[in-house]
Amino acid sequence: MTTNKNKSGYKHTKIGWIPKEWEVKSFKEIAEKKGKTLNPKDSTSVKCIELEHIEQETGRILGFTESNKLLSQKNKFIVSNILFGKLRPYLRKFWYAEFDGVCSSEIWVLSNRTNTDSKFLFYLVNTDRFIETANLTSGTKMPRSDWGVVSTLSIPLPPMREQKKIAEILSTWDEAIETTEKLIAAQEQRKKWLMQQLLTGKTRFSGDWSSTNKNDCKKTKIGSIPNDWELSKMKEVVLVDSESINQDYNKEITFNYISLSDVQLGNIADNLKSYNLKNAPSRARRIVRKNDVLLSTVRPNLKGFLFIGANLDGFIASTGFSVLRSNGRIEPKYLYAYIFSYPFEKQIEALLVGSNYPAINSSEVKSLSIPLPSLPEQERIAEVLSTQDELIEGLRDEKQRLVEQKRGLMQVLLTGKVRV
Repeated sequence: MTTNKNKSGYKHTKIGWIPKEWEVKSFKEIAEKKGKTLNPKDSTSVKCIELEHIEQETGRILGFTESNKLLSQKNKFIVSNILFGKLRPYLRKFWYAEFDGVCSSEIWVLSNRTNTDSKFLFYLVNTDRFIETANLTSGTKMPRSDWGVVSTLSIPLPPMREQKKIAEILSTWDEAIETTEKLIAAQEQRKKWLMQQLLTGKTRFSGDWSSTNKNDCKKTKIGSIPNDWELSKMKEVVLVDSESINQDYNKEITFNYISLSDVQLGNIADNLKSYNLKNAPSRARRIVRKNDVLLSTVRPNLKGFLFIGANLDGFIASTGFSVLRSNGRIEPKYLYAYIFSYPFEKQIEALLVGSNYPAINSSEVKSLSIPLPSLPEQERIAEVLSTQDELIEGLRDEKQRLVEQKRGLMQVLLTGKVRV
């Protein structure tokens, strides 16, 4: 707030420079922590929000349960109350109530006082400054926000008209983010449909490769596939773990390391660690090249799979991955698409049944089956699915842009740096 220093229309306060019309209030002067409870045994069932029902950082709920299924007392809330998860507040779990109900005792129910708009209060609870104060917790293993600390937080409070305008602007960004998320969900569903159709041959493209009737299919152990497709073993179309660091390597070389925890559903962490070989983890052994595919052999049901682009060429991966490298009979991006498919998922599940440790070995990877169209058809399938991936990624980038814009708007609107 110090950037407003000496600006016309601003005044200096204990929290910095704010507009002259604004006031400085403690949090307890603008919000009340409600304390009404409900005993599930003594009432009809209502919707109940637990901590796991509130999504981190987004201000959305993922679901709810019914209070008549619970035993412990719950906090009551009504429409326009703000719910804030006091347990592990760094998780940023907050929600603007859209219906009446009850919630976990680990959730604060906040109500705006008459000097504060409820939506404006909700956006204040979103801010880094509020979260930082809420993180001044009591307890170590189960850190909880301290109302005695949070209630004294000094807040710059604009007049009601400006509060409502600020909340309206930020709500517009929330609506845009929600619309983009719905578009992402719709395109992800379309991707699933395309995979189900194209990777099983239910939908075919016209081309020289399709010499048989589209309805001519054969039954295989992984399901029905077109007669002109082969059912191959993985070892027949890829090299598995073909390149590894051995004892002859220079111990002074430095490399970027891809661990199991760095890969999730086709995405890779931004902050990969670099190691000198002599100090590297013992699992850092698999050399990856452009167009390789990583398949996690530890908990493969979680789909820790990754396509290796040019930017990852020469990196070293954990031995917890199998590195699949095309031998020329399979299009790498077709292979990558197939390992996310339902038929492949069922094969993995079958290998894990009865296992105390959810992992598969190299021999089992080599024995996995994969339907094999001609290379031109593989390339066409991979092209369509890659185009769909690019569309989804573009929407995700748009969502991130909106999120960052909203964060920037909150910073300037809620501090009075920009007036509305």
